[in-house]
Amino acid sequence: MSKKQRLSDQEIIDAIKEGGLKREKVSTQLYRDHIKYASMKLKGVFLKPEERRDAYNWTLSKVCQSIASDSFRRKAKISTFIYESYRNACIDVQRSNTSNKMENFKAALELWASNLPAVARESWKNMDVDQQDLWEKAKAVINRLGDKCRELIWKIDYLGYSLAEMAKELKYSSSASVASTKNRCMKELRTKLGVN
Repeated sequence: MSKKQRLSDQEIIDAIKEGGLKREKVSTQLYRDHIKYASMKLKGVFLKPEERRDAYNWTLSKVCQSIASDSFRRKAKISTFIYESYRNACIDVQRSNTSNKMENFKAALELWASNLPAVARESWKNMDVDQQDLWEKAKAVINRLGDKCRELIWKIDYLGYSLAEMAKELKYSSSASVASTKNRCMKELRTKLGVN
């Protein structure tokens, strides 16, 4: 049983431009041939597997549209074009996630308060007005902290990231550097809140 021979770039282009069943078959084959990209972790891009898969699906659709509409310039092989388009799609998803962080962070603060242990939750519910004002002030101050401080506090204290995971994600030299930065962030938060 011989391995199925891959189509040349020109054969792929011709089949996609022809449309119909040929385009469908070639598109499916391209999808299968390059699916490995959807499981690859790209340097500097931190996406969930389903986000990578969605980016890959979107990429293949756009690549086929580019070829069909003659906007594929043939400066590189189709496989390179797919990889570069996929990487760019992943970066776009990550940027979109980053711009939504602020809204997500605000919602997470509320969720965090609702997920406190029973004793702490009861005391949070029973806060007097001054304490509730402090809580509202804390949320407002956290929202004014720099992106890195918000991210560190959110990911370490709420999502449970380890210092080592944060060091790797944020490209710090060590876990100790992350701990030091988080301590500075917490000090800044306490100072802005007027709490020592």
